[in-house]
Amino acid sequence: MSTDTNKAFVEKIRQQLEQHAGTVDDATTARLAAARKGALARQARPARHWLPLTGLAAAAAVLLAVLLVHQTPAPDRGWDPLLAQDDIDLIEELDFYAWLEATQSNS
Repeated sequence: MSTDTNKAFVEKIRQQLEQHAGTVDDATTARLAAARKGALARQARPARHWLPLTGLAAAAAVLLAVLLVHQTPAPDRGWDPLLAQDDIDLIEELDFYAWLEATQSNS
Protein backbone atom coordinates (compact mmCIF):
# COMPACT_ATOMS: atom_id res chain seq x y z
CA MET A 1 0.00 0.00 0.00
CA SER A 2 1.18 3.46 -0.76
CA THR A 3 1.20 6.32 1.69
CA ASP A 4 -1.89 7.92 0.13
CA THR A 5 -3.79 4.62 0.36
CA ASN A 6 -2.77 4.27 4.02
CA LYS A 7 -3.90 7.79 4.84
CA ALA A 8 -7.24 7.21 3.11
CA PHE A 9 -7.75 3.93 4.96
CA VAL A 10 -6.91 5.49 8.34
CA GLU A 11 -9.25 8.41 7.66
CA LYS A 12 -12.11 6.07 6.71
CA ILE A 13 -11.63 4.03 9.91
CA ARG A 14 -11.47 7.21 12.00
CA GLN A 15 -14.75 8.47 10.53
CA GLN A 16 -16.50 5.15 11.23
CA LEU A 17 -15.22 5.06 14.81
CA GLU A 18 -16.34 8.61 15.49
CA GLN A 19 -19.73 7.86 13.95
CA HIS A 20 -20.25 4.79 16.19
CA ALA A 21 -18.78 6.40 19.30
CA GLY A 22 -22.00 8.30 19.89
CA THR A 23 -24.04 5.08 19.89
CA VAL A 24 -22.16 3.38 22.77
CA ASP A 25 -24.26 3.13 25.95
CA ASP A 26 -23.19 4.76 29.23
CA ALA A 27 -22.25 1.47 30.99
CA THR A 28 -19.85 0.51 28.19
CA THR A 29 -18.42 4.04 28.12
CA ALA A 30 -17.80 3.86 31.90
CA ARG A 31 -16.15 0.41 31.62
CA LEU A 32 -13.92 1.62 28.79
CA ALA A 33 -12.93 4.73 30.75
CA ALA A 34 -12.11 2.63 33.83
CA ALA A 35 -10.04 0.19 31.75
CA ARG A 36 -8.17 3.08 30.14
CA LYS A 37 -7.52 4.69 33.52
CA GLY A 38 -6.25 1.38 34.95
CA ALA A 39 -3.95 0.80 31.98
CA LEU A 40 -2.50 4.29 32.26
CA ALA A 41 -1.98 3.87 36.02
CA ARG A 42 -0.11 0.57 35.51
CA GLN A 43 2.03 2.17 32.85
CA ALA A 44 2.93 5.11 35.11
CA ARG A 45 4.15 2.85 37.96
CA PRO A 46 7.78 1.74 37.65
CA ALA A 47 8.30 -1.99 37.39
CA ARG A 48 9.78 -3.35 40.61
CA HIS A 49 9.79 -7.03 39.86
CA TRP A 50 13.60 -6.98 39.64
CA LEU A 51 14.10 -5.81 43.26
CA PRO A 52 14.01 -9.27 44.91
CA LEU A 53 16.46 -10.60 42.34
CA THR A 54 18.81 -7.68 42.97
CA GLY A 55 18.63 -8.25 46.72
CA LEU A 56 19.40 -11.92 46.29
CA ALA A 57 22.39 -11.17 44.06
CA ALA A 58 23.73 -8.63 46.57
CA ALA A 59 23.37 -11.11 49.45
CA ALA A 60 25.22 -13.77 47.45
CA ALA A 61 28.03 -11.33 46.69
CA VAL A 62 28.37 -10.37 50.37
CA LEU A 63 28.39 -14.04 51.41
CA LEU A 64 31.08 -14.84 48.86
CA ALA A 65 33.19 -11.89 50.04
CA VAL A 66 32.88 -12.97 53.68
CA LEU A 67 33.84 -16.54 52.82
CA LEU A 68 36.86 -15.42 50.83
CA VAL A 69 38.08 -13.03 53.52
CA HIS A 70 37.64 -15.45 56.40
CA GLN A 71 39.19 -18.53 54.80
CA THR A 72 41.12 -20.66 57.25
CA PRO A 73 44.44 -21.89 55.91
CA ALA A 74 44.77 -25.59 55.26
CA PRO A 75 46.66 -27.42 58.01
CA ASP A 76 50.32 -28.02 57.33
CA ARG A 77 50.82 -31.68 56.47
CA GLY A 78 54.62 -31.49 56.68
CA TRP A 79 54.88 -33.31 60.02
CA ASP A 80 52.65 -36.22 60.89
CA PRO A 81 53.02 -37.82 64.35
CA LEU A 82 52.49 -41.32 62.92
CA LEU A 83 55.23 -40.86 60.37
CA ALA A 84 57.46 -39.36 63.03
CA GLN A 85 57.12 -42.55 65.12
CA ASP A 86 58.27 -44.61 62.14
CA ASP A 87 61.27 -42.34 61.74
CA ILE A 88 62.16 -42.84 65.41
CA ASP A 89 61.91 -46.63 64.99
CA LEU A 90 64.17 -46.43 61.93
CA ILE A 91 66.79 -44.47 63.83
CA GLU A 92 66.66 -46.82 66.83
CA GLU A 93 67.17 -49.84 64.58
CA LEU A 94 69.74 -48.25 62.32
CA ASP A 95 72.29 -50.97 63.11
CA PHE A 96 69.84 -53.64 61.97
CA TYR A 97 69.23 -51.89 58.66
CA ALA A 98 72.98 -51.45 58.15
CA TRP A 99 73.52 -55.17 58.80
CA LEU A 100 70.65 -56.04 56.42
CA GLU A 101 72.14 -53.93 53.69
CA ALA A 102 75.56 -55.49 54.17
CA THR A 103 74.21 -59.01 53.99
CA GLN A 104 72.11 -58.24 50.89
CA SER A 105 75.09 -56.79 49.06
CA ASN A 106 77.32 -59.82 49.97
CA SER A 107 74.85 -62.33 48.50
